[in-house]
Amino acid sequence: MRRYAAQYVFLAGGKIYKQYYIELDAAECIKGVYPFENEIGETLFFNGILFPVRKSLPWSVQEMVAHLNELKNHHPADSVFELLEKADFVAVDVAAPVALCCLEGIDLSASRFVPCNDRTAIHIRRLL
Repeated sequence: MRRYAAQYVFLAGGKIYKQYYIELDAAECIKGVYPFENEIGETLFFNGILFPVRKSLPWSVQEMVAHLNELKNHHPADSVFELLEKADFVAVDVAAPVALCCLEGIDLSASRFVPCNDRTAIHIRRLL
């Protein structure tokens, strides 16, 4: 089992979890999503929004950011969570292996897809 925690976990269907962690089994399938109430050994914590993508997703992280920026231009009032939902690369089938990504460099307090004050760029880090 591996655990990954972040300020937010975003799942398909618009499910937003604040201060939760995702637990993956050995096959890299989602075992569960749980509140991060106490520190648990060997849990990796990330500053941003964790979201699973299909393991077979052919897009690079640069292409994912470009797609989110394009969506932002067409839907400027949408929150980052609404843009992630529209992007349609968040994994839907929790029984299938996933790759975890972390969207970093955004202003989490505003939940908007814009860089936070101390960053010059938004980026996605592929964790698996």
